[in-house]
Amino acid sequence: MSTHLPLLFSSSIREDFWNYCHVNTIEKPIILCDTNTLRDCLPLLGNQNLFRLICIPDGEINKSWEQLNELLQQLLVLNVHRNETLFILGGGVLTDIGGLSAALYQRGIPHVNIPTTLMGMVDAAIGGKTAIDFAGIKNFVGIVKQPETCIIAPIFLKTLPEIEYQSAWSEIVKVAIIDSRELWELIHTDASIETIIPFCAHHKYDLVQQDEHDKSIRQLLNFGHTIGHAIEAFYLSKNKPVTHGYAIAKGMLFELYLAHYIQSISSDELAQMKAIVLTNLLNNDNSLGIELSELKETMFHDKKKTGTSLRFSLPITVGKGKWGVEIEWDTLLKVYSIYY
Repeated sequence: MSTHLPLLFSSSIREDFWNYCHVNTIEKPIILCDTNTLRDCLPLLGNQNLFRLICIPDGEINKSWEQLNELLQQLLVLNVHRNETLFILGGGVLTDIGGLSAALYQRGIPHVNIPTTLMGMVDAAIGGKTAIDFAGIKNFVGIVKQPETCIIAPIFLKTLPEIEYQSAWSEIVKVAIIDSRELWELIHTDASIETIIPFCAHHKYDLVQQDEHDKSIRQLLNFGHTIGHAIEAFYLSKNKPVTHGYAIAKGMLFELYLAHYIQSISSDELAQMKAIVLTNLLNNDNSLGIELSELKETMFHDKKKTGTSLRFSLPITVGKGKWGVEIEWDTLLKVYSIYY
């Protein structure tokens, strides 16, 4: 086994994890988990006495300055050295804040992501984006730091609540609509999740190889996120959090209407793409779920703005999209009035 495999697909997580540690001379691994993965996922790696553990509370609300500070303090208490590896066992929240802590601690220590959610396996744990939320804005403070390896083990999906499993389908559908006709066709078959995960993981990794710092083609993966992140942040600010997947599905639906309004896609293409978002992700709920005006401030503090415009990644046909489409706020208001 190589000491550095960007994607390692595992059918025997305990064996592959300890092989990785052996090859890299890691004797007592440092594991970052949350209260859920401590209970449900850590036992699949071995007895917790085999590890040095850091455990934080679960949930998006913990992607904060306060929790980041606490995490850095715990690394210090454990006397973690610069050449030691932090293993991050969890979903997107954990790989976001854990990766950022690894980037900051002693100016950077190696880290390995072990995603335990479908969202993490197909998207969040791959690509090196790390962040915390700040001032009510999603992922506003962070850095790009690539993990040494991302160990993807579908067995963890057995520990996943159904709502989180369903949430991840938003990211799969997103890629199918905006950048992969092949995936679009695949998800319309009876393909297993064990087939879909490697496809999505390799696709994400390939985009990152082309555009690590999100300056061009990687921005395609922002489809649904300009609106979706604002929805997610709004509900979080009201202490009524929704899943990331739900917010992104709402965002994709709005942005499909936007693409149709500016004549980026035809009526037939809108119908095809709308059907899979509505049926598979939103239980045929065609509402935005919130007044568009309530999202304006958050959207204009987002990283995807330029001057008085917002930047969108929008489809131009099934499986192909365009990034950097600049849209004025008045246009969004027109879309909202027409389609909602």
